[in-house]
Amino acid sequence: MTSAIRTAPAGGQPRLRLMAVLLAVVLALLTGLAGFAAPRSTTAPTTAPAHQAAAVAPKALSRTATRHPAPHRVVAKPTLRTVLLRPGDTLWALAHRYRTTVRAFQRANHLGTSTVIRAGRRLSIPASAAPNRPGGAGGSPRHGTARSTPPTSGATGAVVFARRQLGAPYRWGGTGSGGWDCSGLIQAAWRHAGISLPRTTAAQARAGTRVTRSALQPGDLVFTRGYGHVQLYAGDGRVIEAPHTGTRVRYAPLPRASAVDAYVRVRAAARTISAATGAGISSTRPITGASGSARQLARQAFGPQHACAAHIIARESGWRTTAANAASGAYGLAQAVPGSKMARYGTDWRTNPATQLRWMRSYVNSRYGGACSAWAFWQAHHWY
Repeated sequence: MTSAIRTAPAGGQPRLRLMAVLLAVVLALLTGLAGFAAPRSTTAPTTAPAHQAAAVAPKALSRTATRHPAPHRVVAKPTLRTVLLRPGDTLWALAHRYRTTVRAFQRANHLGTSTVIRAGRRLSIPASAAPNRPGGAGGSPRHGTARSTPPTSGATGAVVFARRQLGAPYRWGGTGSGGWDCSGLIQAAWRHAGISLPRTTAAQARAGTRVTRSALQPGDLVFTRGYGHVQLYAGDGRVIEAPHTGTRVRYAPLPRASAVDAYVRVRAAARTISAATGAGISSTRPITGASGSARQLARQAFGPQHACAAHIIARESGWRTTAANAASGAYGLAQAVPGSKMARYGTDWRTNPATQLRWMRSYVNSRYGGACSAWAFWQAHHWY
């Protein structure tokens, strides 16, 4: 009985301990849950802005996404509004093609006043240009662009003619039959354009208006070698020239400024030069008079250009009908080389000044366009 009473408490102690442990666990859980619940309630206001920021971020991204194509459009627009330069392109042709002005192209491409452009490069098309509609009539020039007018049809015609001669051989004194010399090519090119120029470089330099290098237009003349050589400006910083014996008509870079004597723009008035100076006097005009009156015969033969012819004769032969140069074979008043070429104008070519003057008149008209152009060449070279 006593032992039973003693063991009862011993068996109940573990149960009490277990219950106490369980109660402690429950209390701990409750305390933990309470502690967990308390921070949530206190941090909820602070986390809410984070959720709002997260909500804002997609909006910002969406705005970025909507803005992202815009820079692509900005970049793509110049690509659509540029032009790849090809050989022969000029600012004037581009301005005409895109219905804008040369000055607008210069501003859009930071060219200043230069009109030099090069094949293979891209130029920005001005915003004022017609939208992707090349061709058509050129628009009216804007204020302040009068000096950037397109070249005349005459200039275009001269350049087109010169391009067609590319590859033709150089021939001294050549005017197209078998080849060209420099001034012969220029004269023929502008004749094709409807404008008559003198035959020699020296005379051609006086047949227009001086311009600056930055104002060059296709068709302008470029003189070098002490006015002994002339080239035709073709645009793109290039010239067309018949350079010298052993070469062919070709494109060449525009000579450096220090090597250029003058840039000359052909005037439309040049078409009247021949008439004004009496060039082109008919080679069939009769020459009459005594064989000894060579000066009178020269006045008849050359009319208003007789003074120019007289200067040549005085220096070539001293007005001696039988003057001969044993070294070169030159003979007569005009020192024809050889003298026998005058035979086609008369069998008395050795002694008759009228026969010799008929030959001289035909020669200077065909080669130089007149006696005064021949005299201008003589002054520059001391031969003609």
